[in-house]
Formats: sequence, C-alpha cells, structure tokens
Amino acid sequence: MSLLLLLMMGCPAEQLGVDLPAGGVEAMSNEDLQRDVWGLSRGDLVDRRPGQPGHDRGLAFIGERLQKMHTLPAFGESWLQPAGVGFNLCSVQKGHSQEHILLYTVDQGQGAFESASGVAGLISLAKSFDTRERPAHSILFCVLAGAAGEETFFSDPGVPQDSIRASVRLEPMGARTQTDPEEGNPGQKHDLDFRVLLDQVRQVRVQIDAYLEP
Repeated sequence: MSLLLLLMMGCPAEQLGVDLPAGGVEAMSNEDLQRDVWGLSRGDLVDRRPGQPGHDRGLAFIGERLQKMHTLPAFGESWLQPAGVGFNLCSVQKGHSQEHILLYTVDQGQGAFESASGVAGLISLAKSFDTRERPAHSILFCVLAGAAGEETFFSDPGVPQDSIRASVRLEPMGARTQTDPEEGNPGQKHDLDFRVLLDQVRQVRVQIDAYLEP
C-alpha cells in the first residue's frame, strides 16, 4: 500500500517511549531545510503540481516528514483533503485548548524558492513544536495545493472557523538579493541562501509564540 493511501486513510502517530527534543528555534537547522528543499525540488518531485505524477509523491514526502514530528491527521482520521485534481495536506499538533493557530503555505509545486522553501519552512516549524510539552493551542500545519487548494481549505478547514485564533501564511523565503556595488541598488533575487531561510523561519516561530500567549 502506498504512503499516499496510508495518509488518506490515516494512521496513529503516537509513539511511546520516544525521547523528544527540547524544540523551539534551536530545533531548526540549515541541514534540515536544505534536505527538504532539495528533496522537494529535484528528481521525480521537480514537478509536484496537482495532476502531475510528482504531486502524489510530494504529498508522501511531506506527510512522512510531518509524521516524524509526531503531528496527527487534521481531517478526522485523514491527512488529505481533495482539492480539484490534487490534495491539501494538513496535520495538527494538539494543544491544551480548543483553539487553533493555522500555519500554512500555498504550494505551487515547482521551484526551490517559489515552492519548496515554504514547505521546508513549515516542516521545520513542526519540528520546533515536537516536544514533551503540548502548546497552549493546537497548531495546524497545512500545505495547500495551489489556488484551488487554498479556496477549498478556507471553505472547509476541517475545524470550526471560529476556533482559528490566528493564521500565518508562509511565502517563498530565503532568496538572496544581490546589490550592484556601483549603483548601490538592489538587484534581482538570486538563488536560495539557507542562512537567510533559517533566520526567516525562526522569526516566524517567534511570531507564533506570541499568538500562543494567553
């Protein structure tokens, strides 16, 4: 049975006797971000747009990574929500309250910067909450399948609309900007700088912490 089918059916994510890391911003690393960006933008996953073979493979990759962070299916017993010809994928880290913080990225399915950087950032943020102590509120981690996926999710997010106390959308991150030394003007965006990406993801984590305060 494929991992995609397992995700659709849902499976237990709790693992007993596992030592969990301290979490927080220090749990995120350049190495994790690089591995996930390149894993999502090369080989069979170079085109993960809905309707393409890489879409299902990409969902399997993302789902496997989020399961390692001990998140649970967000759509009842399923990780996936049909959205046009593709699927949204959402997991949840259960908190103490019935309220939710929504963290999501709209995955265009192509490009290291344009697409994979946001997904990799979301995975790293899930890792930062993989701790023994549950957060004050539940946190939804969602990868939405383009514009159709975004429209589908916000019409039916799988949790009560009024339980979402805050939402954070991860845009493409980590682009290096060149500057013309003679003109002193910023140039066009260049390739990914993973130090910049890590710093931006850590800033998002600080923002989420503020939403988690009483």
